[in-house]
Amino acid sequence: MTIQLRFIPSNLATYQLSFQDFQKIRGTGIRIFAFGYNHITIVDDKGLTATVRIRKPFTPGVPQSGLAETVLAGTSGLCEKCTHLPDRNNWAPRVGFAFDLFGDGRIALRGGYGVFFNQIESNLALENLLQPPFASFPLVLDSGGLGYALLDSPTCGGDCVPPGAGLVLVTDPNIRTPYMQHLDLNVQYQFFRDFVLEVGYVGTLGRKLLQFRDLNQPIFIPGVDESGNPLSTPGNKELRRPYPGYSTIAQSTTYGSSNYHSLQGSISKRFSGGYTFLAGYTLSKSIDLASQYHSGSGSPIDPAVAEDANNLAADRGLSSFDMRHRFTLSGVFELPFGAGKMFLNRQGAVDKVVGGWIVSPILIVSSGVPLTVRDFTDPCGVSGPFITSCRPNLIAQPNLTSHRKSVERWFDTSAFVRQSFGSFANAGRNIIFADGAENLDLALSGWDSAILRWAGVLSFGQKFSIC
Repeated sequence: MTIQLRFIPSNLATYQLSFQDFQKIRGTGIRIFAFGYNHITIVDDKGLTATVRIRKPFTPGVPQSGLAETVLAGTSGLCEKCTHLPDRNNWAPRVGFAFDLFGDGRIALRGGYGVFFNQIESNLALENLLQPPFASFPLVLDSGGLGYALLDSPTCGGDCVPPGAGLVLVTDPNIRTPYMQHLDLNVQYQFFRDFVLEVGYVGTLGRKLLQFRDLNQPIFIPGVDESGNPLSTPGNKELRRPYPGYSTIAQSTTYGSSNYHSLQGSISKRFSGGYTFLAGYTLSKSIDLASQYHSGSGSPIDPAVAEDANNLAADRGLSSFDMRHRFTLSGVFELPFGAGKMFLNRQGAVDKVVGGWIVSPILIVSSGVPLTVRDFTDPCGVSGPFITSCRPNLIAQPNLTSHRKSVERWFDTSAFVRQSFGSFANAGRNIIFADGAENLDLALSGWDSAILRWAGVLSFGQKFSIC
């Protein structure tokens, strides 16, 4: 049994305590059991950060009915010098096994399960620095409104955070440590002398993943006023927010999750007879609520903030990096020329020129990644910083068969229609697909030729797409 205590110093120090045990079972296999605990300290901001606290929740359907306030770290129930509470429930069990099924060293069964925690830092720490009163993304609306600054009165007479708090990036005070559960089970079979065939399942389950959520999403008010004008328009979006004095309140929280499942197979050959190779194929599917956090947050491909803060499940779909099929082939092959080879089997000058050359290919063939259709006219009425647009209504199958696709019409645009203002449509994330890719890297090199001894180095390489 091994017991280990590790300390990883950084802006957020990590303490890890683990022990592991190895046991041989009936002479045919080994079982490995490990258990760990991770404690990641929170940002020590020395009192120079702030966050937004909801003092009074808003009444559903009633704009500006809630009350939010900016609070300094270490106040309002927060721990000293921080804007969120530590997570101490980070237990990480792991177990693995390997069996020689028939005791002849030819067929092995291997498997394992483990929990692995992520370290929260980087932009999550930075966003707490970018808050009033230390920083501000100003929002000044000439239309006015409770808690908002006017162009002719940017301080609101002292009744709002001057000149009016716009976008704020805050952290959920009860944020948890993200973690992944990794599972795998595979069978390896050695045949002939140098070949190994492997087939197995690999899965990864992401839990408590970091995601943004707009706490101040505008409320749509149906109907018209006495003059027949709509009560909800793009122009009064800021006045329809639940918490006055703020625009988008992008809160980092850990409601995210992901599921990845795959069937993976490979065949490899150790170097002998002048060649070696490795070929692999993966059939997989990955689903999540969002495929990124912070990095590229305003990306129109996959925005970091949920489209509808009141219906987070509507964003569940294929991951932006989902690749259903992927085949790879790599190897090293000696060319059959020169002394001792099939062709031009001669000593002397001929062998010095044509002998010792090898070809090294790397072939990758993969299916296309999914893409999302979005309407940048914002019919949902919720766009803002980090919230780029919303999805339209889907009325038909948008993906075209290969013979109907063209550069001008890659998918059926008539399958999408714009919804009425203020409503969320039914089209999901990542429901159309880009084309697949085929890529070949090919290198020709020599190691024992007169040309190399004369030139020092000689290598030919070719990289091209065969899609």
